[in-house]
Amino acid sequence: AKEMDVAVAYSGLAFYDIGEEIELYNADKTHPSKEGSYLAALTLFLRIFGDRDAFSTCGIDEAAALKLQAAAKKAVFNTPVL
Repeated sequence: AKEMDVAVAYSGLAFYDIGEEIELYNADKTHPSKEGSYLAALTLFLRIFGDRDAFSTCGIDEAAALKLQAAAKKAVFNTPVL
């Protein structure tokens, strides 16, 4: 990304930040759960469009959605350049 001057969305850091607090993977531990997909999508969205405050929860528990939104924002806006 640095070589090509391309923006990066660090969704892996958002996943790491959530840890085991919310199940981010399906039972196969390879594919993301609905919550994991939501987190990855939020991270990409925020990286492309900038900070936003209002998001749909996409059917995810509101408390979990708020934690996922916070993790995505932290990964996008508080991550130092790697």
